[in-house]
Amino acid sequence: MTQTSIPLELNQCLVLAHADIAFAARASRQFRLSGWEVYLARTGAEARRLTEKLAPAVVVLDVDLADESGWLVCDKINRERSGHRVILIAADPTPEHERLASFVGAAALVWQQDGIPALVQEVLEAAPSTAP
Repeated sequence: MTQTSIPLELNQCLVLAHADIAFAARASRQFRLSGWEVYLARTGAEARRLTEKLAPAVVVLDVDLADESGWLVCDKINRERSGHRVILIAADPTPEHERLASFVGAAALVWQQDGIPALVQEVLEAAPSTAP
């Protein structure tokens, strides 16, 4: 398994909300080891509050959050304040999920079965560049 590292000089923060606590812990650990500040949220409402307060470089949302869907949270984040990069994680790939991700303005959609390396790669691609 190859690991994609995130350059330490980015020193950016990320909000991560996922229903699977073990997946969230593994992803959080990987991002922190790579130099990111990670803020975990258990609900969509908490993810929105953290996003408003911290203005993270990237927001990562499970589409199956307990209080409201990641789809809805993504849409709310994008409507409340444009410019956020939101990555959605879905358990099963379907064409409907692709269409819905586009509709709610997600920067990317990652299949959970592809694992944390795929998520890291999408975050790298979605994060704003710090180059002058």
